[in-house]
Amino acid sequence: NKLLIGEKAEKGRILEEVGKAVLLYFATHGVADASNPLEGGGLFFAPDENDPEGFWSCIEIQETTLSAFLVVLSACQTGLGAPQDAGVIGVSRAFHIAGAENIIMSLWSVDDQATQELMQIFMEEIQKPQKYFPAGHLRKAMLTYKEKRPDPIYWAAFANFGTPY
Repeated sequence: NKLLIGEKAEKGRILEEVGKAVLLYFATHGVADASNPLEGGGLFFAPDENDPEGFWSCIEIQETTLSAFLVVLSACQTGLGAPQDAGVIGVSRAFHIAGAENIIMSLWSVDDQATQELMQIFMEEIQKPQKYFPAGHLRKAMLTYKEKRPDPIYWAAFANFGTPY
């Protein structure tokens, strides 16, 4: 288990670790690009000498080999992209193509504080037995957080992409 926070969360260091992890949790900035989803969509990390932008594009993500059972994309727009007949081409699909079984993704730009609080509840919930992993845990976290902040803008952005059992 490797925790990379702040300046240590450089793209190069992340790429060294992602293939080994069964759980990946990214709390970062995400973007979707409907006109160029593979090159324009992705996640941002701390810059380093090899990558001054720190941008991990969808095309790079889907060319990575992952063994993660769960990827949590605690970032904006990670469920958006270019709609196609077979689904949306974007960040979450790139992780699925790379081998991730379940992806928690956002359907719009999210509030940082609300997302942090919701995801903290979610991470506590996934430690509890639940038949529908991780969708049931996400549902429970949303219902719990909804009691604190009833407006759906704060808790309804996230969905599970994958097989929730």
